[in-house]
Amino acid sequence: MTEAEMAARGSEVVTRDEFALYDYLRSMSFFTFMMSVCVMIIGKCGLRSTWIKKSKMAKRIFRKGKISCAVIFFLGLFAAYYGHEIHQIK
Repeated sequence: MTEAEMAARGSEVVTRDEFALYDYLRSMSFFTFMMSVCVMIIGKCGLRSTWIKKSKMAKRIFRKGKISCAVIFFLGLFAAYYGHEIHQIK
């Protein structure tokens, strides 16, 4: 491709680094969105545990909250990995 063709295209061409950055940011935003959904699930579990007076049901709700905390932890690990990968792009 000649310089004249490159100048004619302008900013239409996306470099590999720009595409990788876009892809990492998109993935990272998905993981952080899922983390916020898990935080809302934990809040709903806490709210339900105050409403329900049965101990068997409360144990089930607390177990769901623990699972949500574990999911948040693993999503945080994925987001941290993508954050480190973003720093590697030059």
